[in-house]
Amino acid sequence: MPRRGAAAGEALLERGTRRLRRDLGRLARREPRPFVLGLRAGDPGAEPVVGHEAEHGRHAQTVPPRGPTLGSASSRLPTPADHGCATCSTHATSSTHTTSTGQEATVAQQRRARETRATILQGASSVFLARGYAETSLDQVTDAAGVTKGALYFHFRSKADLAGAVVAEQQRLSRAWTELAIAGAPSAAGALMLACASFATQLSTEPMVAAGLRLSTESIGEVPSRAPSALAWVDETAGHVGRAVDEGTFRADLDVDRAARFVVGAFSGVQTFSALSTGHADVFERLQDMMRFVLPSFLSPRSAGLAGELAALIRPTDRPPID
Repeated sequence: MPRRGAAAGEALLERGTRRLRRDLGRLARREPRPFVLGLRAGDPGAEPVVGHEAEHGRHAQTVPPRGPTLGSASSRLPTPADHGCATCSTHATSSTHTTSTGQEATVAQQRRARETRATILQGASSVFLARGYAETSLDQVTDAAGVTKGALYFHFRSKADLAGAVVAEQQRLSRAWTELAIAGAPSAAGALMLACASFATQLSTEPMVAAGLRLSTESIGEVPSRAPSALAWVDETAGHVGRAVDEGTFRADLDVDRAARFVVGAFSGVQTFSALSTGHADVFERLQDMMRFVLPSFLSPRSAGLAGELAALIRPTDRPPID
């Protein structure tokens, strides 16, 4: 048995040696070894190699790659340009074009998704503004926006989620609009008046802003993003009031935080009454009246006569170039 096993091993080694010598000889002569789907000529099931596959096999086997060889510090894989195969080069170009086309399709799809979401928010703002949160249904929103229920649910999980998105969009618009409106204010007190004028203009011309404010004030506990909006408004107002104190326009002993909360609360009440009575048609007149009553208690002795002049800054403004 040991002798028979040794003989079998020697025979296997001999066959392996012959195969290795044959392969080395082919490499030395650089003989082409055509292939189809991984089958070599002569293998069971192999078909004759024709057309581009045969040409590519010949190039891959017979033409050495240009540049550094494999194993060197700068080695690289062969490219279609290495063996001059026009068909391979065409395929490579086609692959690159396909990738580019796929990326363009993805960008277009993302753009359509953003446009659909914006359309839904616009439709929702008009319904929320007209009916309020409690009386609004998602069917009414899809009808106003001209989209399917599936498209709505793709972007928003529920009515509360949709209302929260309207409030968030209102905050974004209001912040951008107001920042541009107060950029050229001559003083901190003037910036406070221009901020009020800007927000009043938004309420009377932008359904998204009016809807967001209505949702924030009448749907406490139901609509997400409500509290951050009110708190941010108070903080921004406090910033204007504090700077007006530093400039000497407002009294040095004025409680900045309490004054800011009062202004925000008074503004909210005035605009709500204006919305209920005239649909915001008289909101600027009512806000001017409010400031003529409030400002004398804020102004320092040297600025006591500025109440009427500052209140007059609350007038309609142009819509700034924002998206």
